[in-house]
Amino acid sequence: MNELNIAGRLATFLKVPSSGKEEDNIEAFRKACEEQSKVPGITGVELHYPAGFVIDTAKMKELLDAVNLKVSALNPRFVKGFAKDDRFRDGALSHLNPVIRQAAIDLVKRNADAAKILGCEVVNIWVDRDGHMYSFEKDCAKLWDNFVDSLQQIADYAPDVKFAIEYKYEETPVKTLVRDAGRTLAIILETNRENVGANVDYNHTIMAQESPAEVYDMFLARGKLFNIHLNDSWYYDDDIMVGSNTPISLLEVMYLLRKYDYKGWIYFDTKIIKGDPVEECVENVETTNQFWKLAHDIDLEELEELRKKDDYIGIKRMIRKLLFKE
Repeated sequence: MNELNIAGRLATFLKVPSSGKEEDNIEAFRKACEEQSKVPGITGVELHYPAGFVIDTAKMKELLDAVNLKVSALNPRFVKGFAKDDRFRDGALSHLNPVIRQAAIDLVKRNADAAKILGCEVVNIWVDRDGHMYSFEKDCAKLWDNFVDSLQQIADYAPDVKFAIEYKYEETPVKTLVRDAGRTLAIILETNRENVGANVDYNHTIMAQESPAEVYDMFLARGKLFNIHLNDSWYYDDDIMVGSNTPISLLEVMYLLRKYDYKGWIYFDTKIIKGDPVEECVENVETTNQFWKLAHDIDLEELEELRKKDDYIGIKRMIRKLLFKE
């Protein structure tokens, strides 16, 4: 059984000093890397661009290497510093204004440039502002065409970088353009680039009233699952701790990662509302690894025989005995 590649949230530890001095920023980043590296089971970090890039990219690589942390993915945020960039409040890669759309494309290209310096394979494109709010508001077919064209330009710019689309059902008040697994797959197929795939956020599948395992299976079977965000949900944008509400679905996802021999990264996209963020991260790591081990205890031959007979009760019984060690 191979070990999973698990990445942490460096931003949890990064306290940017108010002085603005380069030496202070370097020291803050160094401390964040050291603190993150102490969390058992974490071998990488997922970064946000531009907010997390407080020092030179090459220097970031040097400090991360010093504590044996890899960069699992970069996340372009259409922001200025830590605040929303007003240019992108009405869309980014699908924007009907060609100047603003080009600015969004250029931002993702800068992420690709940084990814190459950091030795990172994936740029994760979260769709949060592309979409519409009102009936008749926008030409949705044009939005779709713009989004596909933007992805094609980005993919062709950096063919050695994987671009993973992260869909989300809605981001208030926007009904997002790419808001479920089916639309995401359609975008990927229409973009028709080897290096364009998906990042599936577990919580987002539940928001869209999808079966998590069905979604992961869809992308894994086609070699299009480039990155994973794990969390859990009370059926909205909750981002609660891994395995806390839908453990059976989580086990099925882990079984699929085993089945397809997933080699990518897993990142915990959870909201830390209260408590110790380090303890929360450790619990997410341990829960994920325990479910990963459970997935390897599933008798694949027995499962296949039960499936052939459409014996869903037998499958449930098998999983119950697995969970409770009967």
